[in-house]
Amino acid sequence: MQLRINFKDDFKKNKTSLIKIAGIGILVIVFFAIGIALGSYSSNSKLPLNANSASTSTTSIDFQLLTEVYETIKQKSLFKNQISEEDLFYGALKGMVDSLNDPYSEFMTPDENSDFQSEISGKFEGIGIEMGLQDGVLTVIAPLKNTPAEKAGLKAGDKILEVDGKSTNNLSLSEAQKLIRGLKGTKVILTIENENGRNQVEITRDVIKITSVESEYLDNNIVLLKIHNFYEPAVSEFRKEALKIFFSGKNKIILDLRDNPGGYFDSAIEIAGWFMPKGIVVAKENDGTNTFVCENCTTNGLGLFSNYKVVVLVNNGSASASEILAGALRDNRGIKIIGEKTFGKGTIQELISLGNSASLKLTTAKWLTPNETDINQTGIVPDIEIQNSTSTDKDLQLEKAIEIINSL
Repeated sequence: MQLRINFKDDFKKNKTSLIKIAGIGILVIVFFAIGIALGSYSSNSKLPLNANSASTSTTSIDFQLLTEVYETIKQKSLFKNQISEEDLFYGALKGMVDSLNDPYSEFMTPDENSDFQSEISGKFEGIGIEMGLQDGVLTVIAPLKNTPAEKAGLKAGDKILEVDGKSTNNLSLSEAQKLIRGLKGTKVILTIENENGRNQVEITRDVIKITSVESEYLDNNIVLLKIHNFYEPAVSEFRKEALKIFFSGKNKIILDLRDNPGGYFDSAIEIAGWFMPKGIVVAKENDGTNTFVCENCTTNGLGLFSNYKVVVLVNNGSASASEILAGALRDNRGIKIIGEKTFGKGTIQELISLGNSASLKLTTAKWLTPNETDINQTGIVPDIEIQNSTSTDKDLQLEKAIEIINSL
């Protein structure tokens, strides 16, 4: 399978507590729905709308309707023998979350949750791409390094119109994921549209092993420190590379966040602690009502790179957690950002474990830069904008970063 169709959300590692879930009323409805589906509530059960919800209506929700629809489908649907009661039940829960119209909130069945856990662990089978919805169109956020997707020439910004001849129009992200992912050795044909027109690309799926962090030592005491993502292995891999850099004596770092689709919110905060002293605000949150500094939004590291000369590289494949880190470094240290405008994903999801090994991925807040800049859907505009040309193999962005850091 590919690396999660929606690009990696800014997850908080909160698998046991529901305290910070802004939409807790949704979970209450889920539990009531479960009881109804299992017949544990009377046909007259009603649940008042959450007083804190967006609606101010005093009308009660009559769950009799849910029961009626469920029973009618089982009795009369032409397709009643083609779908299990479990699928009907999970479909109701998915529909509930889908009603939020948020592409990053998702109810995951036990099988989907298992797949997702494999993905964020850093090893899975697929083609190796991050994707999201841009203006309702399935779009490549970033191909992962050394994966079938990268070798096939997929680029950030490519529109995926069809998967094996099936249109992606009106498909949810999870539905598109199911079409694209698959076992090693199997093939998938994607219909791609970009500035060169429309064409079909056949890709053979493989085992994807994700490298989160790499470094390259350049001339003039410069280290190119590339963070590919903020998935589960990122913090430990970064620590190893960072200690090598620290003991090497080199004191200039080009932090390359290009084509980094994000990952764990907490990982971005922890890595920021290498570049700034303890107690510095990395991001702020807005829960729809208030803007505040969350409990784990400040640096807590030794700040070993606090006095290093640093510049940051980004492009339109830099999203979520990578935008958090770039924004924090610019706001707090005045560090120059070089490249292209970033993707603009400024929301945070919490991954909540539910019963029966299912899970709920729920958007709970927006994150803002330390200066309270909202980058959601607008992205971060670099201090120095420069694009790499398709007509040359030269990395013009990196060349500019080297020029700038040598001038500091």
